[in-house]
Amino acid sequence: MFDGYKHKVPVQLRFSDIDRLNHVNNALYHTYIELGRVHYLNEVLNRSVDWEQRGFILAHMEVDHLTPIFLTDEVFCFTKVSKVGTKSITLKNAVTKLVHSEWVLCADASSVLVAMDYQDNVTIPLPPEWRRLISSFDNI
Repeated sequence: MFDGYKHKVPVQLRFSDIDRLNHVNNALYHTYIELGRVHYLNEVLNRSVDWEQRGFILAHMEVDHLTPIFLTDEVFCFTKVSKVGTKSITLKNAVTKLVHSEWVLCADASSVLVAMDYQDNVTIPLPPEWRRLISSFDNI
């Protein structure tokens, strides 16, 4: 797979994603990265999270836009956790496209998610089960 990532999800491009310059508008990359993040968390944490009670909030995100995406491109979002902290995790995302069977990096992103108790609206230490599942999946 792409650069050490184990998790990828296909991105369905829509005509409405395309801007006046005939490529995907930069604001849509956040949506593609969110898609990767949600699929990653659902797959890796599986049923260990009651999303009504607790989960994560996005605290920080940065995106480097490298190569444009066009409507007919075959696009994927790769996701991995690069760091596990006391109350947070750092995610890396690679938004890519396949060109002649070669991966092309279109955007490189990093984000920090903070563990939250949604009922009490407070941050919480990363539960041991979440830490174990993430560390096991991404070998960190």
